[in-house]
Amino acid sequence: MLTAQENKELTSVMPGTPMGELFRRYWHPIAAAAELDDHPTKAVRILGEDLVLYKDKSGTLGLIERFCPHRRVDLSYGIPEENGLRCMYHGWMMDETGQCIEQPFEETVHPDGRFKEKVKVAGYPVQSYGGLVFAYLGPAPAPLLPHWETFEWEGGWSDIGIVELPCNWLQCMENSMDPVHLEWLHGYWGVRQQQDKAVRMGLAEADTFPTVPRKHQKIGFDVFDYGLIKRRVVEGTTEEDHDWAVGHPVLFPNVLFVGSVVNCNLQYRVPVDDAHTMHITWFLLSRRGGLGAAEAGARPLLEREPLRRAGRPDPRPREPPGLRRVDHAGAERRAREGEVGRVRPRRHSLPQGSARAGAHRGGRRRADGRRPRPGGQRADRSAVGEVASAFGCVVDDALICRCSRESRPN
Repeated sequence: MLTAQENKELTSVMPGTPMGELFRRYWHPIAAAAELDDHPTKAVRILGEDLVLYKDKSGTLGLIERFCPHRRVDLSYGIPEENGLRCMYHGWMMDETGQCIEQPFEETVHPDGRFKEKVKVAGYPVQSYGGLVFAYLGPAPAPLLPHWETFEWEGGWSDIGIVELPCNWLQCMENSMDPVHLEWLHGYWGVRQQQDKAVRMGLAEADTFPTVPRKHQKIGFDVFDYGLIKRRVVEGTTEEDHDWAVGHPVLFPNVLFVGSVVNCNLQYRVPVDDAHTMHITWFLLSRRGGLGAAEAGARPLLEREPLRRAGRPDPRPREPPGLRRVDHAGAERRAREGEVGRVRPRRHSLPQGSARAGAHRGGRRRADGRRPRPGGQRADRSAVGEVASAFGCVVDDALICRCSRESRPN
């Protein structure tokens, strides 16, 4: 059992902490490239730092401090120009290194002034690869961006799923190193959820699904050059089967590989701060067409929210099948049923009576029975933290993380 101090040392990723400095030595995905096509700026919080990702009119990507050094204006509302990002308040402009390159009024009244040369905010290297935008927040020189094999496979279709989880990065990765949860959480609880859904939809009869999990007979772990390989033998298999002979790689420090050369994904658990993790999954269906997985261009982006709790279905009407996504040309459209690639819901319906479900109906009532006035409500992240006593889950994927109540924001 970890002590409180040991737990803090392993989970704190703020600047200057041991784990924060370690994570700053690695490249991390922070967005899908398609996100910047229609909205060329995006607020990003990673490793406890508030930044803004942008793409200027020349196509250059930049990741700089989010707040303008002049009046601390939020630059995620800034204006991308030909060679930088301009603050919309007084027109100061920063380039991708964080250097101030224009100060319109100051340069008008002092044409020979050089004050802008003294103004610089944090700026970090970014690269676009495989439809993701990666960032490096560590000291120079930056290491090479890893080109994992899956990004180079030819002839496939890929998409990207992004969700923020209310738990620290280590809670996500601890789940990745736990083989036995597959037996019960996925093999039993997950199957029961699908069974109950099929019964409600009239597609199956009750108790017709094989919900008895295949019991683990043996588990093992091996260190290799890039991390760990976990192995398992379950009922009906031997050490000659794939799950033991090949195993399941976990890439240090925060990446899980799931699947095979036909259907696989890379799951990045990117620390947002000490209590939140951005889970970014890069999916690949290979040999389903002529699209090269590492081909330049956008990948469909599917924003997701964690399942709040296991419960009865929301009886409210839902949208027709399909979802809005970003296609390879960067344009939004609705995915058609039967289209190549897996269709994933943008969000999961919430059970009636939950705090967030109430919020969708206009917010919770105050003690005096009145609803809060418009604009007077603060974001209630504690509702997202309902997963703390159960599980945070992205349905149909191997993302399950245990969240302690201590990880919830105060």
